[in-house]
Amino acid sequence: MIQLIKRKYAFSLLEIMLALSVVAIVTILAVRYYSSSAQSQRIQNAVDQINAVRGAMQNAVVGSNVNLGYVPQIGQLVTLGFLPPSTIGASSMSAAAGITSGINPWGGSIYVQHNPGLLFKVVMVVPNIEICNVIKVKLESTAASPQSVNCRDSSGGDGGTDTTSSATVTAQYTF
Repeated sequence: MIQLIKRKYAFSLLEIMLALSVVAIVTILAVRYYSSSAQSQRIQNAVDQINAVRGAMQNAVVGSNVNLGYVPQIGQLVTLGFLPPSTIGASSMSAAAGITSGINPWGGSIYVQHNPGLLFKVVMVVPNIEICNVIKVKLESTAASPQSVNCRDSSGGDGGTDTTSSATVTAQYTF
């Protein structure tokens, strides 16, 4: 009588370890890609937000013949309908009264400063000087580029090597 030898089908430890290592590598690459693309999206949102505030300021002042000695703040631009309520982290325009700064993509502030003459600045606090410099380059390459864009680290310098502290990007425009 011939006896058939049945082979048991199972995975060896080596095969399981190899499969797990491939899954780990793919996961690491996916997380790295997602993190990079999320940061790029935040930077683009910051540039868009600065441009939106610039446009709102110019429309508010030029369109309504506002005295140039007075510059509306972010909350007033929302109340007047020149900016969406999401600029200040609100869901309605009525929540904008008295608010002087908005919320940028990193949760920091964005606000407007008046300069003598026909100048105003849009100021945004960002996580570090590297992000500030990327925003600066993007702003300078836009169609409505500012007169000047400056980056300052949180200690008041102009771009040191410390990338863990916050930084401020300041874009100066004319009315």
